[in-house]
Amino acid sequence: MARHWLGIDIGGTFTDFALFDTQTGELLGLKVPSTPHEFAEAVRVGLARLADEHGVDLREIGTVVHGTTIAVNTLIQRTGARLGLLVTDGFRDVLELQRLRLTNPFDLHGSRPLPLIPRARVAEVRERLRADGRVDTPLDESSVREAVRQLTRAGQGVEGLVISLLHAYRSPAHERQARAVAEATNPGLPVTASSDVWPQARDYERITLSVVDAYVQPKVRRYLEGFEQALAARGAPAMPHVTKSNGGIMPVAAARSQTAATLLSGPASGVIGAGGGSVAWVDDVGLPKVGPQSTGAEPGPACYGRGGKDATLTDAFVVSGFLDPERFLGGRMRLDRSLAEAAIARFAGRLAMTPDEAAESIVRVAVSNMYAEFTKILSRAAVDPRDFALVAFGGAGPVVGALVAREVGISAVFVPRSPGTLCALGALSADIVNDAVRTVHTRVESALLEAAALRRQYDALRAELGEWLERFGDGAGAAAFRHAADMRYVGQSYEIDVPVELDWLAPGGGAVLLAAFHRAHERAFGHADREAPAEVVNLRVQLRAERPRVPLVELPAGATTPAPRARRRIWLDGRPTEARVFDRVALGRGARLEGPAIVEQPDTTVLVPGGHVGEVDRFGNLMIRREG
Repeated sequence: MARHWLGIDIGGTFTDFALFDTQTGELLGLKVPSTPHEFAEAVRVGLARLADEHGVDLREIGTVVHGTTIAVNTLIQRTGARLGLLVTDGFRDVLELQRLRLTNPFDLHGSRPLPLIPRARVAEVRERLRADGRVDTPLDESSVREAVRQLTRAGQGVEGLVISLLHAYRSPAHERQARAVAEATNPGLPVTASSDVWPQARDYERITLSVVDAYVQPKVRRYLEGFEQALAARGAPAMPHVTKSNGGIMPVAAARSQTAATLLSGPASGVIGAGGGSVAWVDDVGLPKVGPQSTGAEPGPACYGRGGKDATLTDAFVVSGFLDPERFLGGRMRLDRSLAEAAIARFAGRLAMTPDEAAESIVRVAVSNMYAEFTKILSRAAVDPRDFALVAFGGAGPVVGALVAREVGISAVFVPRSPGTLCALGALSADIVNDAVRTVHTRVESALLEAAALRRQYDALRAELGEWLERFGDGAGAAAFRHAADMRYVGQSYEIDVPVELDWLAPGGGAVLLAAFHRAHERAFGHADREAPAEVVNLRVQLRAERPRVPLVELPAGATTPAPRARRRIWLDGRPTEARVFDRVALGRGARLEGPAIVEQPDTTVLVPGGHVGEVDRFGNLMIRREG
């Protein structure tokens, strides 16, 4: 068994490393600045630090798993491939029409995003499948050749083609035929078929995901090649894996052809909130706003001293006293307080506020943004926030975690032992996971269910996943399968996920499946119509193959009231106050902290506001609760 397991999380600001030593049980965390011009360079720097500063023999690394934001950053920055799109005759405007609804119902002035492929690079081909997959109009190959020539002629600069034809989820024959014609017409041009990416009903969603897959693929592939080369150059023999949007992992070899599955690769290893690189500005009516986290193209927070001029959440943390400029990243990176103060002062001048007030306004707006996202998620799931604890991690999460929980109504905040590198650690703990889906569209009635047909479909999906695991599942344990069905009442527009037991697919099983759907519908929406007919739209199977877990290590008991290392003025809740400052490493099991308090560690800083108490559990995790 190899000695070391390595998890890597590549973000826009920092690249995080979590190294587990299977012999000593030691878990080492490391953060290095990301290198947006070539993200694999940060991997090389991190590997060099592990070897040179920590004495790690990289040849003893047997497991490498990492999460990456390359795909989502490419999408956000719109720096992906220049694509052309082939659609069924009459559907050229599908990307322009989208779903004709507000993208964000909370923003009445918002606009829908521009398509990744403009109408000028969308061409129609003559063909038509019916909704059941039967051929209505055969594919006209000459129209495909003409469309390809039109899209690839001089001046268009098309770097790849996407083919998404009507009802291809029912039968991929026309798409595969069109792909063969396109590849023969323009050899070497990458061609993506929607039925290979997302073989489900709803043409707009299928087209969109297929376009996204092709759009990010060149950058993701180039990065993965550089990542593998960086490992090989340092002698690490492990076959690297990548985290997927569904929280599982897959080998790099599979990620090259399933790039859309890496869109949420980084965040999927944990839970995301507003990052420290989020930029503050004043809108047209004079209200403060906080934008999305820096994707790496911008200079970053002003206090980093890399040319950033705009006030960011990290700058607000510095001015508010939450961060110690001399001890950021355990002292490896010094923050420039004067630059943070200058950026906040410029922002404050536009709002007629003091710097302290302006810094707090940035923090409050960021917390409000997270509150809005939380309430949407909680409402969709129809759950009570008081039943949950908030997990705070990343660089900025533990600073604002208690503030967000206070707004949402969550009574406890769970701060892991190494929150700043949790995504990297989470990647190490992920199983190999893959999903398969098939659209069936069949009615479900108590006495009538095409049980044998559905059973055959499930068997085919499991066989498909089994072949995938045999090809890409090196080192995985035995596979377990979860069966589910997307179901709805006849006439509804959207479905809900219903777990399915295979023994239901027998004569008379329709009643059991219906009852399960009614229960799921009532749980999700508060009501169920047990007399209404229902139908299955999609069948789903998820494969999960377990991998070894990083074991939890218990801490020895410590002082219940540890002495603070220092005291610091902070600005919180509209006034200055004094906070006691503690080192996380000095907090043993059972340590109890009363807010206001600051807990510092190399990968993040934890804020315990007044009226809150933090307690360290036996595994070194910090649980923050509101008093009273």
